Amino acid sequence: MQVGAHAHLAIDYMELGREDTARAEVAEVLKLNPEFSVEIIFPTASLQSRVLKIDRLRVDLRKAGLK
Repeated sequence: MQVGAHAHLAIDYMELGREDTARAEVAEVLKLNPEFSVEIIFPTASLQSRVLKIDRLRVDLRKAGLK
């Protein structure tokens, strides 16, 4: 499975209130790519048209343990 897929699963689990499972997905992300970050998957510069939704997704990933 690709790193991005694990990151998106982490978001989904956070939205469902399954924080432990989300953290497990983020752990898998970091195992596959220790340098992976929220900025890599959702760069600030490309967010102008989708800021509110993306901000919530970024918060979910950070709560799950991704920097």
